[in-house]
Amino acid sequence: MQAGFADKDAAPKIAAYVITLSGRMPTHPEWISQGRTFYVSNCGGCHGEDGKGVHGTFPDLTRDPLLGIERRIREAVLPGE
Repeated sequence: MQAGFADKDAAPKIAAYVITLSGRMPTHPEWISQGRTFYVSNCGGCHGEDGKGVHGTFPDLTRDPLLGIERRIREAVLPGE
């Protein structure tokens, strides 16, 4: 995976982990552990371990809607949305 970008296989796993940062449970909980590994190594440096980002620079991924991954979450992670 190129630094700063999630490939098509890692992205839904990262989204599954990120959704847990906002207190929700993804439809594929088996992806959370691997998603956390991808997130920490590729996203956490800018968005923070808690996903809250840096105001004005890197968006808060725990907000609703979850900025930057809303389509991915709708398609692959959250049921019925």
